[in-house]
Amino acid sequence: MTRLCAAAVAFVLGLAAAGLSACSGGPLAPEAERFGPSPALPVPSSRLLPLVRIAPARGWAEGQVPTPAAGLQVQAFALGLEHPRWL
Repeated sequence: MTRLCAAAVAFVLGLAAAGLSACSGGPLAPEAERFGPSPALPVPSSRLLPLVRIAPARGWAEGQVPTPAAGLQVQAFALGLEHPRWL
């Protein structure tokens, strides 16, 4: 029974170490190289589980709206929602 427990613990620790090592995003290029008309793009990477970065949902502050492009206007479609992205 102890060998089985030790093997299970080793397996779980190995999975945790593999998972944590996959989380490294690597160093970023200097800001001047990441923005502008021709930014240096990172090399695409393929992963077993894709990395998804979801922006936090926030509603508009009272009396504020996003700044639209010239000639356009912005209006609220729905107000008072529990979550700004759910209807």
